[in-house]
Amino acid sequence: MNKVDANALSNIKEKVRKLRPELEEAGIYFSNNGNNGKAYKYLENYLVIPRLPLYDGEQFPRNANYPAYVFNVAAGLHNDHDYKGAVFYLKEYIELGEKLHQQNCYKFLAMDLDLLGEFEQESGVLDEGIMNFPNDIDMLKQATQLYIKKKQDDKAEAMLNKALALVPYDEDLKLCKASLIDNKGNYPEALEIYKECYVKNPNDVDTKKRLAFCYYNYAGSLIDKSNTAQDAEQYKSLKSSAADNFNHAISLLEELEHMDDVVQEDKRILAALSDAYLQVGRAADASQMKERAEQANMVLSVASPQNTEVPNFNDWYKPRLDKYLEEWVTRGEFEPADAYANRVNSETRKSFIATKRHDLEREYIYEYSSRYNLRDLTIKPYDPDHETFRIQTPQGELYIKVPLANDEAKNFKDSWNGVLVSNPVFRVDRSGNIRLATAQFVTPNGHSYLYDADMELTYGKVPIAPPRWNDEDLMAEAEVKESPKKVNEPEYVEALNVGESSVDVDVPMNKKNANEATYVLIISNENYENVAKVPFANSDGKSFRRYCIDVLGIPDYNITYLENATLGKMIGAVEEISKWKSFCTNMIVYYSGHGLPDPSTGQSYLMSVDATPTNFRTSYKLSQFYADLAANYEKPITVFLDACFSGAAKDGVVMDKSARGVIIKTTKETPTNNMVIFSACTGDETAYPYTNQKHGMFTYFLLKKLQEDKGKTTYKKLADYIQQQVMRTSRQVLGHVQTPTTYSSMADSKWQSMRLDK
Repeated sequence: MNKVDANALSNIKEKVRKLRPELEEAGIYFSNNGNNGKAYKYLENYLVIPRLPLYDGEQFPRNANYPAYVFNVAAGLHNDHDYKGAVFYLKEYIELGEKLHQQNCYKFLAMDLDLLGEFEQESGVLDEGIMNFPNDIDMLKQATQLYIKKKQDDKAEAMLNKALALVPYDEDLKLCKASLIDNKGNYPEALEIYKECYVKNPNDVDTKKRLAFCYYNYAGSLIDKSNTAQDAEQYKSLKSSAADNFNHAISLLEELEHMDDVVQEDKRILAALSDAYLQVGRAADASQMKERAEQANMVLSVASPQNTEVPNFNDWYKPRLDKYLEEWVTRGEFEPADAYANRVNSETRKSFIATKRHDLEREYIYEYSSRYNLRDLTIKPYDPDHETFRIQTPQGELYIKVPLANDEAKNFKDSWNGVLVSNPVFRVDRSGNIRLATAQFVTPNGHSYLYDADMELTYGKVPIAPPRWNDEDLMAEAEVKESPKKVNEPEYVEALNVGESSVDVDVPMNKKNANEATYVLIISNENYENVAKVPFANSDGKSFRRYCIDVLGIPDYNITYLENATLGKMIGAVEEISKWKSFCTNMIVYYSGHGLPDPSTGQSYLMSVDATPTNFRTSYKLSQFYADLAANYEKPITVFLDACFSGAAKDGVVMDKSARGVIIKTTKETPTNNMVIFSACTGDETAYPYTNQKHGMFTYFLLKKLQEDKGKTTYKKLADYIQQQVMRTSRQVLGHVQTPTTYSSMADSKWQSMRLDK
């Protein structure tokens, strides 16, 4: 910048600086004259000037009125519906520590965050606000409503009880109480409260809608009970009561159905009304309403928004959990050391993670279950031997028990186009995907058939494996494959467990979460973009993870599992382990995938799935991998490498088809710090798959030893067993020799006595 430019800039800065007191004076003038709309705009410009890049590094004095100006601007922006701007100044006011309007700032800040959809921030603001102002009924109400909306019933109930202690007869709180009872499935009790509120305020749309859906859900639960009735009398009684409640729901839903703005906001009204018509025998009305619901992209209570992409739960929740953990482990400015130690330790950490994970799973289901496609359903041939239908959905297969007697199965199929899916309930499976857990399939004549994912059924000749849910200590969800199709025969399926291997059945179950001082990083790379795939690598990773949980007693939340990882994800996962060093005293790292040699230096690399074999910068140098592990974690580290670094793929052929067919001998990478390395083979050998067992040979015998000894084996015994079995089997089965090796930076006497389960 030349001298003229500098002088011009200096003049501009001075003019703007002189303008600031005039803006302040104008703001005060309009405020004193009751024109707050103009006042806040002048004061906003007054506050903005010091934040201009023009004045970077410069300080502006603040007078005693500064907090009042901030509050005035925040209120003005809020009233003009600029919630994002209001949030900025409301936060600033709270940070200033000014007490006069602090209570209102917490309330407005939470309200504006809610309007912006920033529910996690809103939750934090309400928690902090209620801690500072525990008797603020507005914040207690808002917190209760927020946690009900997020399906965090325990938190909602805690806030509700605090609020009811202050104002026990508040109508809003009665509705909140009814919603919580409703969520728990206690419909009769919820109905009594809803009806009481509705009588007092019959024109309130929200109350009317809650009452209608409670009638509808209660009727559905009675239909469910009728399917397990002990006798004809009980069956008739339940069906009659269900019909009464459906009719109550219909009368309210019909009122709501004519309110276009209400239907636009909640299209479930159309779906529920269609189903209710069907249940009481009004088939023509049901068909008409179903058509209208489908035009609105609705099937029963499940919406189908344009954006149907659903993130995997395991990817979705971990950054959120990490954020909660980071905040939780931060010591407060005024928190004594002994209080911090009582609050943050291994036991409280375990409880904190379990609670947060549960809350996040409910939030995830609430947010994404509406994208589960229940419209495009195809009925497949009936299996009369096991009285089971197979239903094809975009998310996979469902199996429903429908009796053969009295032509029920035939009628079910004949009326398929009119069958509705009612009361769907969703859960997250072990793979992190939303799955339908239960639902009712209702025919036009009112017959209802339960779908239950946990029900053990058989279709064809093979039992259907029930799913393995995210909250169970089971590792891999059962995969389903179709057997060869035959003309005029039902399409059968086979239930196959991951790997179909002897190490994937009869897996020992040791004490749950007994080994919470160990952290595990698992990387399984099978599907490469530029080189041959690695047979069974992902099965290896999944089974090793299962053994960590079931056999070694390592909590699932202590495990990071990467499947088909890019270089960025691999490096990021290694950097993340530093967060665990305060809580865990041991670390296990498992890698299954390609290794890559540099023929010019003899150095070894771990290949990410997006790596190019001719560009070593796209792979993770093994020596750097070890160094990064040691830098982020000073405590004992055990590494299992089911990979070779000779340039050959796991099936023995040259990995890069453009390279010459030679095998390269690499140099042995020396581990650092307290590290033990179990490697699948020596430098110029190939790490082979064990095809009969659907695993890498090294991984199979690693798991086999853990299976036989129930995880209670020393490293010396484990290393000797793996080496002996792999050498013998590779020679006998493949005619090649594979020699696993184990080495460490520690003395033999130390590492050889170590164990994975402690």
